[in-house]
Amino acid sequence: MDVPFRAMDEFDVFMDGPNRKIAINLLQQSAFNHPQRQFIFITPHDPSVIHRNEMVKIHQLKAPRETSARSSLLGYASQSVPID
Repeated sequence: MDVPFRAMDEFDVFMDGPNRKIAINLLQQSAFNHPQRQFIFITPHDPSVIHRNEMVKIHQLKAPRETSARSSLLGYASQSVPID
């Protein structure tokens, strides 16, 4: 049985710039060749190398606040900070 979607999480996290661009191009070509399927690619990197058209939708989250992340990693008590 074939599933209608494919997902890849942080596939490019250890790639350098040129190899990441090649990988994204190959993944997009594969996705464009299978329009009946939905492809989900999750990356912590800049999405500017992704070719955009009517079939591509990009959801980008805001960067986390550095002070909140740092205090959480160090185990400090967190303070309430309003979310923008």
